[in-house]
Amino acid sequence: MANDKALTRRDVMLGRISANRTSRHHISSAIVRALPSLVPDLSQRLAEMPGVEVVASGEGKIVLVLEGSGPGELGEKLTTINLMGGVLAASMVFEQAVVEEEMRHDTGAQPA
Repeated sequence: MANDKALTRRDVMLGRISANRTSRHHISSAIVRALPSLVPDLSQRLAEMPGVEVVASGEGKIVLVLEGSGPGELGEKLTTINLMGGVLAASMVFEQAVVEEEMRHDTGAQPA
């Protein structure tokens, strides 16, 4: 019997992917519904979070791009955002996982 256990959904969600697996970079878009009067302050606070980019904001909505090493990290960011004062709801709209080797090839970046 092999010692290498099969990857489960829970392993992926919690970011427990072993080093011998292909490394992926996850990118997601999200929309945040917030109290309109707090959108400028929330936009600034969100922009200061690592791996979070504010793409647009206005009229009670903030559009974000989230980046991280796995779906668990993106989920943690989304949960943190949902718990911020003035946030009515934060929802992930789209997620893409890119193999890091492909990213380096596409951008010409060298491995770290």
